[in-house]
Amino acid sequence: MKRALLFIFVLFVVIQFFRPEMISNDAYSTENDFIRIESVPNDFAVILEKACYDCHSDKPRYPWYSYIAPFSWSIQGHINNAREHLNFTDWKFYSVSEKKELLQDCIDEIKEDAMPLKSYLVFHPKARLTSGEKKKIISYFKSL
Repeated sequence: MKRALLFIFVLFVVIQFFRPEMISNDAYSTENDFIRIESVPNDFAVILEKACYDCHSDKPRYPWYSYIAPFSWSIQGHINNAREHLNFTDWKFYSVSEKKELLQDCIDEIKEDAMPLKSYLVFHPKARLTSGEKKKIISYFKSL
């Protein structure tokens, strides 16, 4: 039993040396960002930042546990995957048709309660969207 615990402890320590590359908020610029480009009202920007930007931007807020493997691998994997689908900080680089498609995808995901992810909400309950916030996002995205 002691050997098994020692092995698990050593393994845990060793995996801490294999960290994913995390996004530095120092590199974040508003120049290409959705909020700036679309002149998003402040109250709406707050909703987007609390519910979407941790994964769908170059401006994530990493919680303390995101620096501990294996959580770090999972969290960064989620962020990388999310940014492949939509990165609000690269909004300027999407074509008009891509923007329309991405906004429609956002509307669909919100209507289906697929975003924010349930697994994300477990550790980030403040990111949960109220029905009013969902309606606001859907209405705003439809207006663009």
